[in-house]
Amino acid sequence: MGRRHSESDSSSDSDSDSDSEDLNKYGEPHGYDPAFKGPISNRGCTDIICCLIFIAFLVGEAGIAYIAFTNGDPSNILYPEDYLGQVCGDNITADSAVADKPNLLYFDWLDCLQTASLTMLRCPTTRVCVNNCTSETYSISDRYESQLLTTSPVDVDWTDFVCRYDVDPESMIQNEGETIRTLLDKKLCAEFYWKSHPYDQRCIPSVMIEDGDISGNEIL
Repeated sequence: MGRRHSESDSSSDSDSDSDSEDLNKYGEPHGYDPAFKGPISNRGCTDIICCLIFIAFLVGEAGIAYIAFTNGDPSNILYPEDYLGQVCGDNITADSAVADKPNLLYFDWLDCLQTASLTMLRCPTTRVCVNNCTSETYSISDRYESQLLTTSPVDVDWTDFVCRYDVDPESMIQNEGETIRTLLDKKLCAEFYWKSHPYDQRCIPSVMIEDGDISGNEIL
């Protein structure tokens, strides 16, 4: 019995010592004051200049957005453009030459993988608007290998050629002394095509978007 009383006294002494240490460290606790309303006496704005700069920034952003919306053309971002800057499938302009050609075909996808192209975020290859994306993979130079240098090729399916709008390959070869090889070297016509599917109105090679068989001659 005496032992328990002794232990209780020791515990009380320990608590008292702890309370004394807290008082010495943190001071006496603040008593209840019904008139106390919090630390609001000496408050004020400390970053007025930063606030003004931020407001000016928001006003500037709004101004840029207004100018872009009133003077810009959102279709240049949303829809693909050909090498002349025409929007494929543009039905706004009545006389648009590409109004019925909604898909964009790239002459050479390999050009898009060059380091300079990746840094500029723009593919330098010729781009034309087409009705339909190419349904097979083939090479013009392979398909007409024996007639690349002749000015009078025979048994040529001119629909195989995808060229710039101002280029008529049949007429240029037969009437202007050009050859299939020169048209390809001058990049007036695309030399090879991938089987492709339209994705966001752009003809994307099938090998990039699906695992399927590639018809025609594979270009490796």
